[in-house]
Amino acid sequence: MLTKIFLDNAPLIASLFFIMGAFIVFQILFAGVRLILKVRRRNTDRYLLRSILGIIYILSLLFIMQLSIRGKNQSWIYVNFQLVSIIFYTVILSVPFKYHLFGPIVVAFMAFNSALTSWESWCLAIVLIVFYYSLNYIKNHTKNKFPFLSYLIVSLISGFAYWFFVKVKFSISNPMFFRQVIYLFIIELFTFGYIAILYTDLESRAALFRDATHDKLTHAYNYDAFDIDFRSLFKDNVISDGKFTMMMFDIDHFKSINDTYGHLSWGQGFADSGRGCTDCTRKK
Repeated sequence: MLTKIFLDNAPLIASLFFIMGAFIVFQILFAGVRLILKVRRRNTDRYLLRSILGIIYILSLLFIMQLSIRGKNQSWIYVNFQLVSIIFYTVILSVPFKYHLFGPIVVAFMAFNSALTSWESWCLAIVLIVFYYSLNYIKNHTKNKFPFLSYLIVSLISGFAYWFFVKVKFSISNPMFFRQVIYLFIIELFTFGYIAILYTDLESRAALFRDATHDKLTHAYNYDAFDIDFRSLFKDNVISDGKFTMMMFDIDHFKSINDTYGHLSWGQGFADSGRGCTDCTRKK
């Protein structure tokens, strides 16, 4: 009863909490599946796993939500979440663009709603597909680590166009139309803000990890990085009963360069040697 009153009187706040909850549940689900695979000693690419699991998760949510309102008068009440799900699919999951799954997913969703013969539904589908390709274009053709403003502008334009055809199809009143567009703006602002915070946190962690695992002089991996990689490699080879070879070399002779030519010459020679070794191993 309390939930129904809250949804009826504060739909925007409920939507924000719902979207945040959906993101958190996915993170918990993803971490749980990775843990299960790790316990079963199955090596799986985490990005591929994240994409597959995310697609299944978001599709399940969309179909369950749509099934709950199918055939009812206000079958458009989850439109904003549908638009946010595209942001989730494209920006958060970063599903590889070579997997052209989005078009078939949209058509399947239309078939589920028995909307293949509606011209308004085809217009809505075109808007969604253009929205999806626009987000992908921004993601792949930007120099910014997270183009917040570009994402937001494209999302607002696409959202307005989508709501316009929803208004035409379901004969929504003008006050309700503009209210939903404003709600969408706030929800998208909240969503992209949340993603931007995640990106900033990841960048900070990556910078700290890079400082902790790289030598300041040569910029090559230090002993801590070697220890992390060696333990992981050893564990994987023990599980798969494989073999690997490790090559090491001694750099004590650099002390004679320091004694003969001074500390600056030693540092330059050591840095050049480190870069040379790094370049050679990368080529292999």
